[in-house]
Parts: sequence; structure tokens; C-alpha cells
Amino acid sequence: MIFVSSCSFSFRPPSKTCYNLCNMKTALLLDFDDTIFDLNSFRVGYNQFWAENFSNETNAKIIESLEKYRKHGNAFEPYQMMTDDEKKCDGDYCRQNAPQFIHTDVADFLDNLDQDKFVPIIMTFGEEEFQKAKINALGLDLPAIFLDHPDKTLEISRLWNGDHYEINGETYSEIILVDDRDRSFNGFEKLPNARGFLLNRGSHADKNDHELLAKNVKVVDSFCDIML
Repeated sequence: MIFVSSCSFSFRPPSKTCYNLCNMKTALLLDFDDTIFDLNSFRVGYNQFWAENFSNETNAKIIESLEKYRKHGNAFEPYQMMTDDEKKCDGDYCRQNAPQFIHTDVADFLDNLDQDKFVPIIMTFGEEEFQKAKINALGLDLPAIFLDHPDKTLEISRLWNGDHYEINGETYSEIILVDDRDRSFNGFEKLPNARGFLLNRGSHADKNDHELLAKNVKVVDSFCDIML
């Protein structure tokens, strides 16, 4: 930084803290279901697969868990209800069928992402084992954060460490969240060095309230509209 006075010029080099912050990357947190993965389309065949391959007892428990998720926001935890053989069967189905349900704009976005500046990380709410099965089936070689609650703003606030964000031992100067649900951005304006994109698609597109969104969140229709 250059300081000007009436008699001389002097130069003060940037502090070590400032230098480190300027050289940090941005963590790009990507929701999974409906954002990366076309869950609605996948469910059509998936529900039929469950009905045909799992026991009546397992199916009844899965339906109960699904209803709790829909009504109360509880984590959907189907793997807790399955036997080991049913889990293997489910994993085989995901590997064979899930790849065709990745949203088409995701691959182009990731391929063109400047990963010297932005680090894509999946942040998803749901049973970890079940979410991993779908993520692995897509062949996405990305780190992931698995949440047992839906409050992503709260979780991101816990990653803040004074003057930077810290995730799995790595430091980031900024957080960007891409999600398809407006509730993921509740209180988002209070986060330091954070911005977001509400992806207007999936089963929640018609339910999201755009007028109540934080000022640091923009509404987009696809990954193609995200300007980093």
C-alpha cells in the first residue's frame, strides 16, 4: 500500500495475514438432490424398485421415514431400515441407473470451473450412507459434507474461523452456496464473505419465496446462469 504525504513516499508491504487471505480459494458448496441430481425423475423407477425388491416390512418403514421427511423435515434414512442384502441390491441399482439422472448443465459447469480459484464441495442433508450411494454412482470425485439437519446457514457459520472458513483442514476466503431450497438461505445475509445462488428447479421451485431471500443470494434457472 502506498501512503502519500507532502514530503515523501513510503511503501508498506501487505501483512502476512492479508497475503494469506488474498491467496485463499473460494469454497463452492453444492447441494446434491435436485441441484446436481434429478431426484424427481430418478424416483419414478426407484420407488417401483423398492416395492419389487424389498420386504413389506422394509417398505413400510421407508414410507414412514419418507412421510416424516415430507411433513417435519426429518432426515430421510432408508438405509437404516434395510438388511445388508437390501443395501447391496440398492447400491447395485444406483450404480446402474443413477448416472443418467445427473442434470445436464452440471458437467459443463464443473468442466469449465476455474479450480485454481473455486473448490467444489457437495453439502447435502440426509442419511450419509444413502447419499454416498447416489453420489458415488454418479462418479463425482468431489469432497462432501453430510448434514443430519437441514440448516445449511447454521452449518456454514460453524465453518467460520475468525477471518476465514475452514473445511477439512483447508482454508477458504469465501463461501458460495448453490441450493434449490429457499430455506437453505435463512439468515444467509449474516454470514461473512458469503454469497449464494438459489437454483429455481426441482420439486421446490414453485414453493420458494424469492422476495424474502437475502440480498447476497441470486435466483438462477440453471448452472449456466451462475456468474462467479
